[in-house]
Amino acid sequence: MAGQWGPREQDWEATLREALGLDWEKVWGDLCRELGGSWVEGGSQFAPGMLQVRRGDTILSLDTYTVSADRDRTTFTRLRAPFVNHDRFHFRIYRPGGSCPVGDYFEAPDHKVGIRELDRAFVLQSNDVTRLRSLCHDEVVRAELAALPEVCLNLLDYNPWSRSGLPEGVEELRYEVPGVIRDLPTLHHLFRLFQATLERLEHMASEPDDRVMRAARMLMAPGGQARVGKAVIWDGDPPRRRAAEALGQGKDPRALPYLFQALNDADGGVRSLAVWSLGEIGDHRAIPQLVPLLGVEQQANPQPLVLSVAEALTKLGEERLAKAFRAALRQPLADWEPFQTQFREASLAGFGNALTRSVPEEARNAALALRELGGVEHRKSLQDAARYWQTRDPETHRILRDVLDTLQNQSKLPRPAAAPTPDPTPDYAQDLRQA
Repeated sequence: MAGQWGPREQDWEATLREALGLDWEKVWGDLCRELGGSWVEGGSQFAPGMLQVRRGDTILSLDTYTVSADRDRTTFTRLRAPFVNHDRFHFRIYRPGGSCPVGDYFEAPDHKVGIRELDRAFVLQSNDVTRLRSLCHDEVVRAELAALPEVCLNLLDYNPWSRSGLPEGVEELRYEVPGVIRDLPTLHHLFRLFQATLERLEHMASEPDDRVMRAARMLMAPGGQARVGKAVIWDGDPPRRRAAEALGQGKDPRALPYLFQALNDADGGVRSLAVWSLGEIGDHRAIPQLVPLLGVEQQANPQPLVLSVAEALTKLGEERLAKAFRAALRQPLADWEPFQTQFREASLAGFGNALTRSVPEEARNAALALRELGGVEHRKSLQDAARYWQTRDPETHRILRDVLDTLQNQSKLPRPAAAPTPDPTPDYAQDLRQA
């Protein structure tokens, strides 16, 4: 079972014991308990499972895999730890004459790092000799490298042996050697090497000096999860949620463009915290970004997103607008004056978003609001929504078609040219690069 170490009862138990040795379960079981890890079952005798240990936001995953070539099969022990490699620092460290499964495609020069025992015992390759020397001068890294009988430690931009589906910008610190490591002290050396290497990489990373830019870069980092079988080997959203919250706690208006971007994030927690942070910062430039979300039907912890948006708008002085919008979705209003403001376009976008809500009555009322406010620019949204409701609710489909016909007729009338609306969102990517 995922999340614990227990006896296996699969048909391939005998094969596994023969391949790995009778002491394999005990050794890896002891390691799992001593490191506070968890075991995730695999799906075959050649991928029996994975031992995972969390260190902060990083997941260290130890497993075995088997490669077949002609009639030969070779089993490898592998430890990997995905992380966001902002600096694109890559290296490979291995003993001369040893086996390194990644092959010779890594085109980087060999280096000397000025430490005699390392320069003699290992091949040291990297695209950044300064960072390589800094890594190798770490006392724990040196000691653990020397303690391992076989070494193939790498951090590469592309690994043909990896099929883990990591998002762009996420790379793996990776160790893999032929055979199955059954020696408990060796396994402890390996995990200490990874812990020290990850800490050193974090220490060497070029971070913006400004706290807003640090949090912004974390918020813009890749999110989502990557899995291998049943195991999650990468989970990018928890640190991004903390970054979104930190930007709100800082109350710095420079965070606005990054939070605007996060309003459309795939992760509900990131979206909800971005909304909260915009309310905390209290800058009115956030209002036209938030109002369209009043029509979005999305669940985001700890409450539906629309409630978080209403709370943020209340903090920004637009409680009346938020209440009027929600009331208009329940029944047509007698007074549409709350929407005839500088936020009319944002309100129209919100009603456009509400056209495919799960409650037909709310979709109908959103269409009627577009008609009352003259939302001719949302005819495409009405067309798409009418097709959506055609088989789901004929009455809603009929009302949307009637509203669409009305707005089509209105669009033929001459209208004054609208003044261009300035984009309040600067180039956040350029800001991060400059930071």
